[in-house]
Amino acid sequence: MRSWAERQARTRRAAKIAKAFEISTAYENPLTQRLIDGLSAISGLAIHGITDPARVGERVPTVSFIVDGNVPETIVRQMNAENIFLWSGHNYAWEVVHQLGIPAEQGVVRIGIAHYNTAAEIDETLESVHRVIAMLRQERS
Repeated sequence: MRSWAERQARTRRAAKIAKAFEISTAYENPLTQRLIDGLSAISGLAIHGITDPARVGERVPTVSFIVDGNVPETIVRQMNAENIFLWSGHNYAWEVVHQLGIPAEQGVVRIGIAHYNTAAEIDETLESVHRVIAMLRQERS
C-alpha cells in the first residue's frame, strides 16, 4: 500500500501531465485548423478526417489527404525536396484506407503537427503544397 505522500505526489504528477496535454492541445488546434483551411482551398484535394472547425478538438493534429490525379508518394517526394517532410502510404491504417476506397499501395499524404511547430511553418507547408500540386498538374497537361 502506498503512503499518503506517495499518493499525493502521484496525483500532482498526473495533474501536471494533464495540464501539459491541455496546453499542447490549445496550441496545436489552431495550427491544425490553419492547415485544414489552407488545404481545403486547393481544388481537387480531399482531406480524410474531421474538418469542421467546431470539432477540431475531436481530432489529432495530423491531416491526411489525397489529390485527384496525383500519387501521394510523388507529392511527398517533391515536398521533401523542398525540406518539407511528410509521409505517404497507409500509415499502418490499412483497413481504414481500404474502407475509404483508397488503394493501400498509394495511401494518403500525411502532415503531422506538434507543439514545436509554428504558424510560419504551417504557412510554408501550405505554400509548398500549392507549388508542388501546381507543378504536377502542369507536368500532366
